[in-house]
Amino acid sequence: MLAAGGEHGAVRADTGVRAPTHPLIQPTNPERTMTGELIFYTNPMSRGRIARWMLEEAGAAYRTEVVEYGPMMKSEAYLAVNPMGKVPAIRHGDTVVTEAAAICAYLAD
Repeated sequence: MLAAGGEHGAVRADTGVRAPTHPLIQPTNPERTMTGELIFYTNPMSRGRIARWMLEEAGAAYRTEVVEYGPMMKSEAYLAVNPMGKVPAIRHGDTVVTEAAAICAYLAD
């Protein structure tokens, strides 16, 4: 339970610890889970390791598709996922997110 604490955060009544109240910093909700299939497109020698770390930290269930460098990355099938022909990328239902930092932000949300 939080009590009012002004602009610097609210004070937890049970512990007296100040919790941030910034609009971008919200308490986690353990009941909130990701729904829908999540596909992770990567190559072991890419920045996909960053995205895989975040997938594991978030506890997301995902399927990995390894995309080889060269013709496979520029194939019509993969360009439909990421028109830039780069990894990492994720597809979560109808949403596609590319670039490691954007994937981490998406998964954090």
